[in-house]
Amino acid sequence: MEKLTYQTKINRLEEITIALEQGDLALEESLASFEEGMALLKACEKELDAAGHQVMILTESDEEKPFMEEMKSNE
Repeated sequence: MEKLTYQTKINRLEEITIALEQGDLALEESLASFEEGMALLKACEKELDAAGHQVMILTESDEEKPFMEEMKSNE
């Protein structure tokens, strides 16, 4: 898969979702679109995980907890 921005991947996922929901695609096109969507989804998840890890690293200190950890402890 070529290097796409996160937003471009999300936009393409939305296009694929709409096309699949409309039900106008042939079986082969539906399967190909679904496969493309799954690859895009995995790429987006990987990118979000990396961004989350980077935020954790940037916010680590002895006095501060990462935002998500504070949210979990407040629940």
